[in-house]
Amino acid sequence: MLSATAHGQLRVITRDEGMLVLDGSDSVLFYRTAPHGENGISNCIHPLWALDGNVLTLDHPEDHPHHRGIFWAWRRIALGGKNVADSWVLDDFSYKVPEAGAERVEDGLGIRTVVHWFSPNVTDENGRQTPFVEEQVLITIHEKKGIFRVIDFSFALKALREGVTIAGYDNESELSGFSIRMKTPVDLVFNGKNGRLTPHWPAMKAGLRVDISGSLGRAGRQAGITIMSHPGNPPPHGLWNLRQKNSMQNVVFPGRKPFLLSTDRFIVLRYRLVIHKGDISAVPVDSLSDAF
Repeated sequence: MLSATAHGQLRVITRDEGMLVLDGSDSVLFYRTAPHGENGISNCIHPLWALDGNVLTLDHPEDHPHHRGIFWAWRRIALGGKNVADSWVLDDFSYKVPEAGAERVEDGLGIRTVVHWFSPNVTDENGRQTPFVEEQVLITIHEKKGIFRVIDFSFALKALREGVTIAGYDNESELSGFSIRMKTPVDLVFNGKNGRLTPHWPAMKAGLRVDISGSLGRAGRQAGITIMSHPGNPPPHGLWNLRQKNSMQNVVFPGRKPFLLSTDRFIVLRYRLVIHKGDISAVPVDSLSDAF
């Protein structure tokens, strides 16, 4: 079954497996709502396309088969202090997307979904799995502005049972939260607000935005992605896992220390991507950051 929503040249085509965003005849991104692959991966974006049509993301790479384009996940999900699931590698964990739709926004289109988290370790009195976290997702795709396009992400999380916590790896990487498994050509260059960054292990302080540029376009042309974390997100702020090759780029939240999800209100996490041609020098990144 197909349905479509349009704003100018932007269109969202809804299919059984997910939602495809087009700009005219050019592909922008695909958000997956139906499980696929051995792990039943959904609630993620792949592919993400560069402005010239080259694919920027990887799905199920051999080195980390649980990586899936743009995703947000947590290594240790606990209920009442006991680990029950791992949405990072999808152990004892699955998503269901009972609601998904597209809507017009002021200068683009939005994808809005409701996502429920399930685990075989969280059941009712009859042994049936029941949702224990509700996630409300809003992905806003803005109209292209010359050499760049802005895509905004908002994830709102609320526990459906008391005592649900989320946390990352219990090591110095603290891997957790919003991540992009993008292609990593050998000439990737990383820049923060104050200049060049050198990726390293463990997690590093890099401020609220990082640009990653290199030969990501067609025929090796220069292109890049700027990742921004909203200053209103819960702490930690400015902690990143950045990788030169064979891994994802990650904005850490909440890290190794468990974060308690409320049953009364949604905790909102916001991120912005700027997909651009060339290197970052010609992109008004300061104003895009200030406006976020």
